[in-house]
Amino acid sequence: VTYRATAASAWADVYADSFETDQGWAPLNVGATAGNWKRGVPVDDPNWAYGPSSDADGSGQCWVTENLPGNSDVDGGTVQLTSRSFDFSSPEARISYRYFLALTIADGVDKLAVEMSTTGPIGPWIPIATHDTDGGLAWRTQEFTASDAQALGIALSADARLRFRATDVGVSSIVEAGVDAFRVSRGVCLPPVGTFC
Repeated sequence: VTYRATAASAWADVYADSFETDQGWAPLNVGATAGNWKRGVPVDDPNWAYGPSSDADGSGQCWVTENLPGNSDVDGGTVQLTSRSFDFSSPEARISYRYFLALTIADGVDKLAVEMSTTGPIGPWIPIATHDTDGGLAWRTQEFTASDAQALGIALSADARLRFRATDVGVSSIVEAGVDAFRVSRGVCLPPVGTFC
């Protein structure tokens, strides 16, 4: 039996994105008829009860599905949002993000799936999280560590990517999704200051 303890006493950002500027995230429509990912300030439509009223971290912008007044959710398929490459090679690395997911039918079919590749954009893409419960109008937080990745058989790498796939296959269901406050960090041993674990 092998026991492993995390020695980090602080965390240093490897990559942080509040989505105020374009840092290379790539949206892609995978067969959906509506609901493409868009970066911007969320449209707060009082006549549409399912979209976020603001971003998660207070910086202003985030990625959100469609982001138009009125009925603007994902329909009839999947919309995908893929990060740029980032360093996830440290055994003390971790990823955190805020996500928004409003579902009118939470049956496990409509969802926001999160996948990871550490071998470039071709993959393979390994599922690391499946969000399939209705969060109402709240932003929620998720964290994923290097230990979690290794437990799933994902090799640590300096060429890692994450992608978010919002799917609506229901005939009359609503799926509104958002992503914000994406952060990759790694443990720092203190003292001495600046020594990485």
